[in-house]
Amino acid sequence: SVCFPKPGTTIILLGFLVFLEPKQAPVFDIKPESIDVPFGESADFECHVTGAQPIHITWSKDGQEIRTGRNYNITFTDNTAHLRVLRVGKGDSGQYTCQASNEAGKDFCSAQLSVKEPPKFVKKPEALRFVKQGDTVQLECTISGTPEIRIAWYKNDQALQASDRLHISFVDSVAMLTISGATADDAGDYICEAHNSAGTASCSTSLFVKGVFGCVRERTVISVHSLPAALPQLSLLLLIYTFPQSLRSL
Repeated sequence: SVCFPKPGTTIILLGFLVFLEPKQAPVFDIKPESIDVPFGESADFECHVTGAQPIHITWSKDGQEIRTGRNYNITFTDNTAHLRVLRVGKGDSGQYTCQASNEAGKDFCSAQLSVKEPPKFVKKPEALRFVKQGDTVQLECTISGTPEIRIAWYKNDQALQASDRLHISFVDSVAMLTISGATADDAGDYICEAHNSAGTASCSTSLFVKGVFGCVRERTVISVHSLPAALPQLSLLLLIYTFPQSLRSL
């Protein structure tokens, strides 16, 4: 049966309105910075994210997801995501991306890791180099390392500068010193020095120039001061010749 209120009866209806705030998608308010790290040391990326919980964090390198283990350690505490590369090597250079996601959406942030590697001579010139007078001489070596490497050449500890006869180049990791028309004055010890912000390395070679009497390794001028006063002082040119076994038959 249906009951109806008597005339004059007051009816009170109670209701509740519930307002649900929309969930906030993740937003990175602190992002990681790109870093340069020496070879063999650890690298750290850290970022902070806001948004409705639960938030899921993933890290990737150059688009490939990475996980805790082997050379990586990943944590997410108090909305702070942290990635540590335990011991960086050549293969760890690249772009690292952190993704935060929840039911409302997702956000990304990225940073670059560059591994600083000191110069290393992958290919060195011969320890001894024998040429004939008038030859064009090329002293060449291959060098690895990052970041950018600077090259300097020295002869008998004196820095060399490019000239009409000397050409210095460093292209595609190959350092080259070219000497046009070698003379006895070009004989001596040559050093190639490579330098970057991670360190310095060098290699050396000795150049012998074969002349009429043999191979000139160095030329030395000696001043003679013990002559009588009536005679002018003289300067004698001392040529040091060597006859390597391999050249005696030439």
